[in-house]
Amino acid sequence: HLPVVEVRMSVKGWWEGCEEQTERAIPANVTNIRDESSWLPLHADQEYVLQVSLRRLNAGHQR
Repeated sequence: HLPVVEVRMSVKGWWEGCEEQTERAIPANVTNIRDESSWLPLHADQEYVLQVSLRRLNAGHQR
């Protein structure tokens, strides 16, 4: 059996209107990636960190 993994992604950086670095979640349940209302706006002159969190959901048996 293959493991079941939960994936969460977020972007950490400086956002307009914030005085310190903050983290914003990237929605995982987007059905149409071309729908711009689900996009996360980024600024071309800023650095961002993409954070990916993986968590195993099933405690499968090791062989």
